[in-house]
This record gives sequence, C-alpha cells and structure tokens, in this order.
Amino acid sequence: MKRLILLFFILLSTSLPLKEAFAGDPFYYDQRTRLVNTCTEILMSHGLCADKNDCIKKQFVFVGGSSGGIYLEVYGVTEMPVISKVISASVSEYAKNNKKISVTVYFYNEKHNDVEGIIGAIFSSPFAQLNLGGE
Repeated sequence: MKRLILLFFILLSTSLPLKEAFAGDPFYYDQRTRLVNTCTEILMSHGLCADKNDCIKKQFVFVGGSSGGIYLEVYGVTEMPVISKVISASVSEYAKNNKKISVTVYFYNEKHNDVEGIIGAIFSSPFAQLNLGGE
C-alpha cells in the first residue's frame, strides 16, 4: 500500500510542470504570470524601479492563486496613474479569461516589509481594493 501511495505522488508531481509541482500554488499560473509581468512593466515605466530585479528587490508586487482565481497585492504605491494602470491590467486579465476567474487586487500604502508579521498585519489594511468575481 505504501508503494502505491508513493507511486501516486511521483506520478502526480511528474505530470505537472516542474515549476508548478513544487511551487505549492498551481492555480492559474499563466494568468498570474501575465498580470505580475504587466504590473512590473507599469512600475518600471513610472520610474519606481529600474528593472524587473529591482522591482522584485523592492517588493512592490505579490501575486497568488486559488481554485477560484488570482489575487495581486501592491505595496507602497500610491500614485493614481500607476494604480489606474494596474486596475486596467487586472480588468484586462479578467476579460481575457471570459470573466470565469476572480481577480482581486489590494493596494497598501505601506511597504511590504512594514506589513509583514502578525503586528504589521493587524495594523495595516488596504487603502483600495478591486474585486472582480468569477462567473
């Protein structure tokens, strides 16, 4: 029986692309990747970071997925033109998927480092939020 269970997990992990098999979050990988790449381009075009690595280092954008859709968290960005473009990109991704997945975006005034941990999470909340429900 143990061998059968082990074989099942081996087959499951090898049937998924390697980056998803070990990422722990295989939901809507392509959609999340497109959205985070678009947001990174928006941040770079507004001079908030020099390149993709700089954006990652500054921890502006975090993205995740669930069985119902994707979510995006944007930290330390309060400029309305940037927020507007991120919202537009999120609506575009929602439309590309025929409104079948939910897309949620949270905007925080604080930097990600300031929100980390239990105390930071208690005292911080998004100043703006976009919720697009999947059909």
